[in-house]
Amino acid sequence: MFSNKLSNEEPILKSIFKLSEISLTQINDQSKLKKIILEQHKKYLAVILDLQICSNDDLSFWKQLLDLSPLPILIFSADSSKIYHDIQQQKATIHLAKPITDFCRYIHNEKEEKQRPVDVLEYIQLTKEVFFNITGHCIGKDSRCTPLSSTEFKLLFLLVRNRGKIFSSHELLDQLDLPGLATLYVHIQNIRSKIEKNPHDPQILINHRGRGYLVKIEDIE
Repeated sequence: MFSNKLSNEEPILKSIFKLSEISLTQINDQSKLKKIILEQHKKYLAVILDLQICSNDDLSFWKQLLDLSPLPILIFSADSSKIYHDIQQQKATIHLAKPITDFCRYIHNEKEEKQRPVDVLEYIQLTKEVFFNITGHCIGKDSRCTPLSSTEFKLLFLLVRNRGKIFSSHELLDQLDLPGLATLYVHIQNIRSKIEKNPHDPQILINHRGRGYLVKIEDIE
């Protein structure tokens, strides 16, 4: 941590980091900080600039560090009169940035999902007479293979992969990115017409009233 104001008091940040069991090194010399960044950066997690009285020289120094440092650089003011203001400002920034961070997390998860090896069978036996052909995107029943639409496949695959877990209607809407409940119910009816012996008395794709939907797979010896 670099501070542009010498003080005999223990910096607020130092007290905070003590609670987190993270070691904080205080530096009050710009040239020494530059040397550490260039030669010893692997020993540190980040650089924190405690700019209690921010001058043009401090801003120029900060810009130099941005060009030099392979470490993230954080700016903080330990001026006790500004602590509440800074905390509120940081909370507001986090709140406003949430849609962006959520989107980045979604992209990251999608990338991880694509890189993860597929650990599923080519087909899953739902009952003795019905099987879910995963590679063929269809339902095998009565010696015929009935194709599933893209959304029907995603819905059934989600429930089969999480067999025994109940998904609420709104969770399914979010997972499948559907426009509304009416659309979801149509897809559920279509799937039941393809997998159930009697779609009006479903035994595979089951609804627990007030809770949601799940797939029940018959034990086959």
